[in-house]
Amino acid sequence: MAVAYPSWYNIQTGAITALEKVAAEENAIDEARNFIVARDKWRPWIENQQNVALVNVVVDSVLPDGGGTRRYTQDRITFNFDCYVLGTAEEQTDEETGAVTLTPADEYAAARLHLLVAQIRHAISRMSEQDFGLDAGTIDTLALKPKIQMYNQEGDESTGSYAPARIQIEVVASYEPADDGYIVSVETGGEVPGGETPTAYPDLTQAQVEFKRAIESWFVKHTYETETP
Repeated sequence: MAVAYPSWYNIQTGAITALEKVAAEENAIDEARNFIVARDKWRPWIENQQNVALVNVVVDSVLPDGGGTRRYTQDRITFNFDCYVLGTAEEQTDEETGAVTLTPADEYAAARLHLLVAQIRHAISRMSEQDFGLDAGTIDTLALKPKIQMYNQEGDESTGSYAPARIQIEVVASYEPADDGYIVSVETGGEVPGGETPTAYPDLTQAQVEFKRAIESWFVKHTYETETP
C-alpha cells in the first residue's frame, strides 16, 4: 500500500488553485492587477525579478487539535501566504561602491501590496473555495479569520526593494491512519492466512497477531525447570 500525500499538501494545492483563479480574473481586468502564485519558495528566489507582485504559499505548522481517539485525531494546520511586491524597475547606482540595486519599496509598492493582500483574502475566503477542492465538510476552514501582518522591510540582508506582508490562516482536518492489515475481532471472528482458526484477540492488526503467535510459539518450544534445593 502506497503512502498518500498528507491532507495539508492537498489543502495547499487547493489554495493555490483558488489563488490562480483570482489572478487570472484580475489579469483579464488589467495586467497591472495580476500576481504570481508560488509554492514553498525561499525568499531570495524573487530578488532578481522586477515589477513583481507575488504570493508564496507554505505550510507553517501541523499541531494536534483537541479531542480524538486512538484511531482518530484532528490536525490544526497553519498556512502562511507570504506576499512580496517589488518597487519600480528603475535601478540606482551607489556612487561610492558602484553597486546597482532596484529602487527601494515606496508608497506605490505599498499600495500594490495592500491590493495583493485583498486579492489573496478574497481568493481563500469566497464560498466556492471554502473546502479548497476537497469534499464539502472534510475540513474546517478558518479562512474568514486570517491574521494579516504588514512588515516595513524584509531585513538588513534584503536589497530593500520589498514591501512584504503575511496572511496566516488555520485549517482543521481529520486524520485516521490507514490499516494495511486484517482485523481479527472477538466480536466478529474472521479468517487468517493458511486457513488457521483465528484466536480471539480484541481488534488486532496482522502484525500484532503474528507477534503474539511468535511469542506463544517460543514459550511452547522453550521450557524451563527449576532445580529443587
